[in-house]
Amino acid sequence: YGINVSGVFTAREGYVRQTDVLVYRPGIGYSSLYGSPDGGGKFGDERLPAFWVLNFRLEKVFMVSDATSVTIAVDAFNITNSAHALKQETRMSASNFGQDLLILNPRLFRIGIRFNF
Repeated sequence: YGINVSGVFTAREGYVRQTDVLVYRPGIGYSSLYGSPDGGGKFGDERLPAFWVLNFRLEKVFMVSDATSVTIAVDAFNITNSAHALKQETRMSASNFGQDLLILNPRLFRIGIRFNF
């Protein structure tokens, strides 16, 4: 019938939270020093939560002639409308430390038409 359906399921661990504090070092100036809010630790110990995303595509192909076709497609991105944090404020001395700065894009639908000749 010329109908195509596809989906993509992506799962990944969260990004690394590189917590630091801005300090003044005599003779050098201001610099960031890595550290954990709980003390100690090393880079990569703290991560944002793991997350997953589900995308779908539905398309219908209409044959106009032997060499020409028209395809109508609908894409759905982040179908579950999950708002996973992708980045947080990591400067420990900031007033908004730990707050989300970037989240996953919301559910989005895209409709398209493609002419093949």
